[in-house]
Amino acid sequence: MREATAHLINRGHRGIAMVSGSHYLKPARERIEGFRQAFRDAGLTPKEDLIRIGTMRPEVGREETVRLLSLPEPPTAIIAGSNRLMTGVLEGIHQANLVVGRDLALVGCDDVDLARLYTPAISVVVRDQYRMGQVACELLLERLATPDAPIRSVTLPTRFVARASSDFAWPVSGR
Repeated sequence: MREATAHLINRGHRGIAMVSGSHYLKPARERIEGFRQAFRDAGLTPKEDLIRIGTMRPEVGREETVRLLSLPEPPTAIIAGSNRLMTGVLEGIHQANLVVGRDLALVGCDDVDLARLYTPAISVVVRDQYRMGQVACELLLERLATPDAPIRSVTLPTRFVARASSDFAWPVSGR
């Protein structure tokens, strides 16, 4: 998430919104922290009114996007903190009659089919879900073999894939 946010900052975006799941979810907390860290790394401060936290339901993504785009100074970029939220964010963008990649930048999470097939293709933060399954099985087998061993936590790396939805410099003409 830090790399995705830095990508947007490097393209001139300062009004970057984050639509995220709850702080109770570790991935959501980590994504929000990566978002904030990218601003700190750039010597900037994120606009707190552009950070929206709720559930992972698509309706939340749509509702928060509509609210964000109705602000007197709407964001120039939106980061959806999950693939389900991204679906709702896209609905909200369409409801506002805006076009991704032309009127604002969009970044999602997970390289789901929608992200690759949408026009323009959507930039994403990718988790290796196959590797996540492998590690989960390894940890389960370890636990079954040695039930009294300390619980082990594994953090897997993510990577940012820039695509046309966010690969333009701000400000663009027309807004």
